[in-house]
Amino acid sequence: MKTRSLALLGSLSLALVACGGEDDTGDIETETTELAPVTWRNCGVAFDRDVSCAEVAVPLDHDDPDGPSIEISINRIPANPDAEYKGVLFVNPGGPGESGLDFALGIVLNGTADAVAPGYDIVGFDPRGVGDSGERGCGPAPAMAAEYEGLQDVVNGSAVSGMRCKNAWGPLFDHLGSNQVARDMEVLRRALGEAKFNFLGVSYGTRLGSLYAHLFPETAGAIVLDGSMAPDMDLLKESRRFFDQLLVLQDVFFQDCDAGVLSCPPDARALFDDMMAAADEVGVASQLALRWSNGLAYSFTREELPLLLEQQATQADANWILEEMSQPGIFDGLAQVANRTVTCADLSAPAPGITRIQQFYAELLAENPTFAAQAAGRALICTGWPVTRDAVPMPSAPTTLPVLVIGGAQDLLTPLANAEEMSAALGNATLLVSNHYGHAALGALNDCLVSAIGNYYGSGQLPAPGTVCDPQ
Repeated sequence: MKTRSLALLGSLSLALVACGGEDDTGDIETETTELAPVTWRNCGVAFDRDVSCAEVAVPLDHDDPDGPSIEISINRIPANPDAEYKGVLFVNPGGPGESGLDFALGIVLNGTADAVAPGYDIVGFDPRGVGDSGERGCGPAPAMAAEYEGLQDVVNGSAVSGMRCKNAWGPLFDHLGSNQVARDMEVLRRALGEAKFNFLGVSYGTRLGSLYAHLFPETAGAIVLDGSMAPDMDLLKESRRFFDQLLVLQDVFFQDCDAGVLSCPPDARALFDDMMAAADEVGVASQLALRWSNGLAYSFTREELPLLLEQQATQADANWILEEMSQPGIFDGLAQVANRTVTCADLSAPAPGITRIQQFYAELLAENPTFAAQAAGRALICTGWPVTRDAVPMPSAPTTLPVLVIGGAQDLLTPLANAEEMSAALGNATLLVSNHYGHAALGALNDCLVSAIGNYYGSGQLPAPGTVCDPQ
């Protein structure tokens, strides 16, 4: 199989970026100024519960509280009336770029909220620049890397595209980072009149939750961080960790094929190599490698990968691969401008330059040519993107109630090492390990997880140190 060109990194730069800084901002004094009352309106029904929606004004720049404001869209789904009322639980699903409004509705409708947080009103919010909180387009995406001559052209294309977005978005573009969003969350707490900010954050939402605990320890309530990101934002470390975990889960996939856990055709490893070689011949090997790694990210998508191998075993040519690559991917709904801009604003250190990316790519290429370009591309996304960096501090949690951090042992997008680092950085935190396959424990709830999370939200009781939840 041909080696993927380094120039192909640019075509992968926005894929699978869900996810410390130079200065610790410390505890920010809680504002005492009176806020305008929230004006709720009915916006639907979840089961037999009326859903309410509203907008809350927040400063565009929290360092300039008297300057321009923007609106954050929120929704509220009442608690199950049969449970003892506990208050409000704010939720965020991650991304950056996923809708918290949709997530709040989803965890109520699928029963997750009642399982792990009975008695809580669920409040979702679209972070600034996402969904109903100011998301907008800014023209076509950069040209695919295949149209570029080299890596410098990829970076130049990113800069051109980024400036187009910066001009289209105006001042909001430079105020999308997590430091601003965490302070929006404090405004939401105050606007709703809640004494404590109880929170459930998944994936990138764990950065928001850990940052809130760091900035506002006196008002931090019960905070669960599920599928934790690392406490700092280092693109090379994140990309290397993703690459290593991808190779582990690739090996687990083939072991499960051989053991009959997955319904794979015979000689699955050889079929995979043949499929990638065929994709290389028709110019879509990097796209297929991305589709494959997306499949390894979740248990339900992993079960579809044997179907690709079946096609390789039965098709006479590579035309089926071209058709497969024309289908939408599972991350196509992400708010990409917010995803990229928030990621780049949060960086602990400046984005790596072209020379360092080339070195990094060479290291990965020597280990696995199939996935090297994809992993190195994750480290490239901020090189040239014209955002003002607002580094997120390394968080701590001098909170009354320890934070509950959950890490998945077979999580591609947020490997367990992230949760281990996050709980250590926070200090006042307990780590719960889940042996489920896939991203975040909420998607793999079992009695052990429901009990651990439910006890924490219900009474503040934490699981015993070293607790591991195994799949049932």
